[in-house]
Parts: sequence; C-alpha cells; structure tokens
Amino acid sequence: IIKRVLNGKKFYDSELLQYTIHNEKTNNEIDLTNREKCVLNYVCKGLSNKDIANELKVTDYTIKKHVSNILSKLHLRSRQDIILYAQDNHIIDEII
Repeated sequence: IIKRVLNGKKFYDSELLQYTIHNEKTNNEIDLTNREKCVLNYVCKGLSNKDIANELKVTDYTIKKHVSNILSKLHLRSRQDIILYAQDNHIIDEII
C-alpha cells in the first residue's frame, strides 16, 4: 500500500468506501418536518414568504424560519437552490 501511494497511485480502504456509500444513501433522505415540506412545496411553486404565510395562516416570520431551516438542513443558499434541489432529486413530483 505504501509503495503504491508513494508511486502516485491511489488507495481506497474498502471498509471506508462502504461506510461512505451507506452514509451517502442515508444523507440523501430528506430530514424535513411535514411543515417544512409544505413550505418547500410552496417555495417551488414560486410563492413569496408573505403569500405562503397567508396560505398557512401563520406570520411571515414563521415562514422565514421554515425557509431558513430548509436551507440549513439541505445545505443550500437560496430559494432558487431549493427549487433546483427539489427538481434534481424529484422532490417536487413527490410533494406537489
């Protein structure tokens, strides 16, 4: 293994690869609350925080917190990223 690495070759531990693959599969599962999934649905439809708040009969601040939690949990930066993430992971089809 050492000679291989010293010669510029790569080495991958099979146990580490298995662990990484397993965690990647479980990390792709969405860990959002039902309310966050509902808000994500509205975000994907293009509604503003105010419009979503009116639909759900809550304050704008509450929606802002939900959107912030979604961004944090999915490691995203913007509402546009939420929409692209939802499309790429076929979440929109499941929620809408």
